[in-house]
Amino acid sequence: MKPFKIGDQITHTPVTETKPRTQIVNGTGRKDSKEIVFFRSGSWDYARNCKPKAKAEEVKVIFRTWKSKDGGGVFALFLLEPYGSPGWLCMSYAHVGQHGGACPHICTDSSTRLATPKEYRALAQELRRIGYRLRIITRVPRNAFDVRKSKLLTK
Repeated sequence: MKPFKIGDQITHTPVTETKPRTQIVNGTGRKDSKEIVFFRSGSWDYARNCKPKAKAEEVKVIFRTWKSKDGGGVFALFLLEPYGSPGWLCMSYAHVGQHGGACPHICTDSSTRLATPKEYRALAQELRRIGYRLRIITRVPRNAFDVRKSKLLTK
């Protein structure tokens, strides 16, 4: 097993628990001639119980913001991720309210505009922190509805 580096995100099952937990490595060492891993939370576990976290699939996202007269909040649209059964709605995410459904046509609505990198930086960091690998796009893919529909059919 290759050694973990500081900042790696790994999944392990602590000795006192039954559910796996994902934590960030803060250091490694040796104890009783066994490799151990220390986490930012202050806990530790033997490295043999640890597995590197699987890489998340890259997700295409468009960041939009409401025009200032409508509140000015930034939100993310996952145009290729379905929300609900027929596939008409796509997944969305905002600081307040978290995940939800949104009509993809909001991208062409006059009440929203494309967010600038400065505006969406905090929301992108929040999404990355909870496990998303983002690919930021600025235009709606032509096949967005077909992809959402096919994802519903394969589930």
